Amino acid sequence: MGVAQELSRHIRAHDLPDPFKTREVYRRHWHGLDLPEKAKPALDVLEDAGWIRPLELGHASGRPSEAWVINPEVYAHGK
Repeated sequence: MGVAQELSRHIRAHDLPDPFKTREVYRRHWHGLDLPEKAKPALDVLEDAGWIRPLELGHASGRPSEAWVINPEVYAHGK
């Protein structure tokens, strides 16, 4: 199973909050998604497919966080 498919399975299972941060994906150590370098391409694929969209966060100090909103259609139609 590809990493985008693995992530989509977890999204459909409601294993992530909505919205969620990128780090919430790799900190769970799911198969193939245990590092930022592995999680980001899966997120990009799901963004391109319309499953998720980026959420703009305000910046405090330090590195900005990347967050995502899940498309409700994913749950409604089993996309």
